[in-house]
Amino acid sequence: MKALGIDIGSRTVKCVLMEEDRVVYTHKCLNSYDPVKAVKEVLNGINYDVMLATGYGRSLAQRMFGAKTVTEIKTFAVGARYLVPNCRTILDIGGQDTKAIALNEKGKIIKFEMNDRCAAGTGRFLEVMAKALGYEIEKFGQAALEGEDEIQISSMCTVFAETEVVSLLARGKKTRKYCPCLTQGYRQPHCGDA
Repeated sequence: MKALGIDIGSRTVKCVLMEEDRVVYTHKCLNSYDPVKAVKEVLNGINYDVMLATGYGRSLAQRMFGAKTVTEIKTFAVGARYLVPNCRTILDIGGQDTKAIALNEKGKIIKFEMNDRCAAGTGRFLEVMAKALGYEIEKFGQAALEGEDEIQISSMCTVFAETEVVSLLARGKKTRKYCPCLTQGYRQPHCGDA
């Protein structure tokens, strides 16, 4: 049996196709103001027997494709335990919200917390900050870990924080260029990119 899981999130649409207990296919694309188009792109050419949908657009998949639905909290718990059998804590930084999930020793959900009223600390917030600072999102976390100076940003609001960062840059505050050498344990850049 081929089971397809699809997550229709606020920023991306992801799918994974499993046959028995093996992952046989994965795909991800950006979501947009036309989630139907994004879902069709992800599903193009995939043959499956059953579909399970989660995320903001799970009801859309239920209406359009007859998918069964499940909450993101439950899918994170099951998925995390599949990948890391002794997982007890999950932190999901999504496009529009952040979730912290606690599991017991058997993988059952004990508690979860979610910020869903503001984009502060979400994936979209990180994308905006990376762009404002001139980083690719894939290199932003490592650059933050390599930072030496700490500059306080007083605003938690994504829009105001971006404005504050732009203002700091305009006043001469510098960012550190990403250097792959630093991820290999060197204390100083060696590759000439920094």
